[in-house]
Amino acid sequence: MAGKILIFGATGNIGTPLVTALVARGESVKAASRSGRDHCGAEGVRFDLDDTSTFAPAFEGVDRAYLMLPGDYPEFEQPVAAILDIAAQQGVKVVFQSVVHAEPYLNTEQRLRDSGTPFVILRPTWFIDNFHIYWLEEVKGGELRLPVKHGRTAFIYSRDIVDAAVSVLTSNQFDGQSFDLTGPEALTYDAALKVVSDVIGRDIVFTSRSVEDHVEELVSSGMSRSMATDFVHAFVDVENGAMEKIIPDLESITGRPGRTVRDYAIENRQRFLA
Repeated sequence: MAGKILIFGATGNIGTPLVTALVARGESVKAASRSGRDHCGAEGVRFDLDDTSTFAPAFEGVDRAYLMLPGDYPEFEQPVAAILDIAAQQGVKVVFQSVVHAEPYLNTEQRLRDSGTPFVILRPTWFIDNFHIYWLEEVKGGELRLPVKHGRTAFIYSRDIVDAAVSVLTSNQFDGQSFDLTGPEALTYDAALKVVSDVIGRDIVFTSRSVEDHVEELVSSGMSRSMATDFVHAFVDVENGAMEKIIPDLESITGRPGRTVRDYAIENRQRFLA
């Protein structure tokens, strides 16, 4: 594979380590972002979902693309359809990071399959990293309150998503397939926080709260009510067991099982102690 790899969301939680890993392998990478700046050794290119004039230039010289969508972008299907049309016209292989149990993402998956361009679909379950991405201050403060009780989640570490992404971007072996990415264990939030507590040597209490209370707190913090409702509804899926199944797809791609919550806690211990 001689062409460039275009990484959407290149400055984000997945994009940055993915760009870094690909550059370290000697791949030629284009890092797409609103600023268009070079990033982690990759060539920067300006890209904005709200500006269709940035779509085609981003694909110049590209033969593979990793497509991620911002979680706070409410109606992405139309601009993404235009992106997939460009990819199909140029024969660019698209690796799409989808979301489990989310209809707009499933619609985009089908559009990608129908486009005729080479593709791989990766569907990670909930990130272990959410404990520091979204809830760092609460965890450091000693209590995390979420609208879930006994539901278990097969949390996946972002490092494993990056490893899977590198594998499917640098090989044709997985083309035309979809993979559900989970960790090797399914834990309740209470159990996961007990692991973190054990690693950092400080108790963290998990408290279950109502869906309604959590929606109101998110709205009061500035999130729109529709987005807050959608976000909290995902915890209903967790409580109903939709996130607890352990699937071996990650090992099929990378040749090894995923990292555990303890692995994550050990690697991120200083975040919770800082």
